Amino acid sequence: MRPRGFTLVELVLVVIVLAITAGMVLPRMVSPDRHRAEAAARALRDVVSAAARREALTSEPVALDFDSETGVLSVLTPVPRGAGDWSRSIVWRPDPMTPPAALAPLEVVKATADDVPLPAKRWRVVMQAADRRPALRLSLRSSSGTWTIDLPSESAAASLAEGDTPPATSIDLDRSGLRDAAW
Repeated sequence: MRPRGFTLVELVLVVIVLAITAGMVLPRMVSPDRHRAEAAARALRDVVSAAARREALTSEPVALDFDSETGVLSVLTPVPRGAGDWSRSIVWRPDPMTPPAALAPLEVVKATADDVPLPAKRWRVVMQAADRRPALRLSLRSSSGTWTIDLPSESAAASLAEGDTPPATSIDLDRSGLRDAAW
């Protein structure tokens, strides 16, 4: 009769399976804050992109509204006062098609529109089809990292980059009036 026990091959296979499982599970368990912050940054980027697309596709104004007390970035649309009457001041309401994005666990370090700093507590950037849309940049920070959301004025989608530097974007020389300039 043969003694009971595990062969060396069986033990090696169990150790390999445990190592692969630990390699997949441990990073997610160690840094849940980072994943939560990254998800919040992606949600903020999506809200900014939704506002840009809405402004590009419709003829009505759209606004991005940030309130540090509630920690929410939302898209606002105007409420018409009558059949196309925009002569009086505009009343804004949350866009029913774009859910707002919660900032937690991030904080806005700096927000700019056309390189002009926006107030830290509350700001609203209005985008109108007749006007040039301002270029937006949001610098975000959490305990686990920093992110930058960048929306060039001519783009319909915002980009998200990890770190303090915004992602590199291409420049259209024709649009910027530098058609004949040397590279």
